[in-house]
Amino acid sequence: MGLKIVLTVGCFDLFHEGHKNLFRYMANYGDEIIVGLHDQSSTLVNKGIHLLDPLAVRRKHVLSQPKVKRTFVIRQPDPSDDLRRIIKELRAKGHKLIYIRGNDWVDFPGRDLLEQEGIPILLMNYTEGISSTQLRNQVLELVQKVYEALIDDTISDEEIIPLLEEALFMPSDAVMREVYKKLYDGKYHRVFGERFLRLSRIIGKMWDRPESKKLIPRFIERMDVNIAELEKKPSEFPSLNAFFARSIDLSKRPFEKGGPNPLNIYSPSDGLVLVYSNVKQAKDRFIKGKNFSLSRLLDNNDEFSSIVKDGAMVIIRLQPKDVHRMFAPLSGVVGVFQWAGTRLHTVKSTIVARPDVDVFTENIRVIIPFHDTPVGSFLLIAIGAPLIGSIVLHPKPGEKVELGQEIGYFQYGGSTIVLLFPPKPPIEWRFPIDKDYEAEAPIWIHQTLGRIIKQN
Repeated sequence: MGLKIVLTVGCFDLFHEGHKNLFRYMANYGDEIIVGLHDQSSTLVNKGIHLLDPLAVRRKHVLSQPKVKRTFVIRQPDPSDDLRRIIKELRAKGHKLIYIRGNDWVDFPGRDLLEQEGIPILLMNYTEGISSTQLRNQVLELVQKVYEALIDDTISDEEIIPLLEEALFMPSDAVMREVYKKLYDGKYHRVFGERFLRLSRIIGKMWDRPESKKLIPRFIERMDVNIAELEKKPSEFPSLNAFFARSIDLSKRPFEKGGPNPLNIYSPSDGLVLVYSNVKQAKDRFIKGKNFSLSRLLDNNDEFSSIVKDGAMVIIRLQPKDVHRMFAPLSGVVGVFQWAGTRLHTVKSTIVARPDVDVFTENIRVIIPFHDTPVGSFLLIAIGAPLIGSIVLHPKPGEKVELGQEIGYFQYGGSTIVLLFPPKPPIEWRFPIDKDYEAEAPIWIHQTLGRIIKQN
């Protein structure tokens, strides 16, 4: 017997309470929800605006909502062709369909097709007091304030911090993303590299203090943190940094059925993931820094380079709301760490994809080799970013770690984890490979990244 499927199409930019109310409403009308997401170009034609959140971020927000099982990308202003394909597929499986959206746009693109197909349409009243346009204006106004303060050398670091806190606690990380874009477009990032280092240290110390506890409820609300996973109450954390680096009840993040499987590679963290067949593919499709290379990423360590040359590369980009704990993707023995880098560029995908910025080869990072694993040896690189307090590691060189064991955490800020594997044995990845950054997909701790193919 088929399911009742709710279809909807939208942008879902700057994801807010009105969007959540829509998904709660839709969840009452079906067993599953499938969401079409407009890309930048189709939104520009339909609404005349440039979306502030990239596709991967919007997809992650949508997939976190009740009963949302699937998304698809719409690259034309009129989604009719995409809807026709989805409708045909779902009806062939015996599912019943209904279409639901907000009532802000009654004659929306695709309505004629839905009516021709006989699919019921429901329009939900928009949430009063919440406006995407108003939120967008607030974001852009704050972007300009933060940007102007950062480039004004008469404004002290201490005066900038309240503005940064306001920006960081917006519901979306769009403020800082747009600030970084303006700084890099204006070629200010070289000038302000040292300032970001100073600000990171100051904020790290401030958010370690007991008085920073008052920011925790605001952080939970703005970042939509899932407090059901916490091992203790939010009020029991001694500081904002302690909450940011929170541990969770791992029973709420189970391995897939039958796991953990020693031949599976599991995600070391929450975040947005990209998988590349080798470093060259990563450079061609995503990491555009003109000085990027495997050797520079590994701080010219020839031994490390020889282990992973021509092997796969996995990039997981963590966001502020994510759990910033790191876990061993495979069982093995930890080798000798190597620290590298002197700067703190943002790790936002739009900046990593710029040819004039060498994020992965300049940022402060720690390279951790793992030996005696099911793939032989591989590398995990924890990369810092602006406003990261520190990178904390648990195991010592020579220690054995088990698959899924916690190995460290990031203090406050954005961050990235890179996994580098040897070319053999082959790995069957669970995610599309060799895509550009718009294909970033949500991933969670203990989710399967890929499976090692046993060879005779």
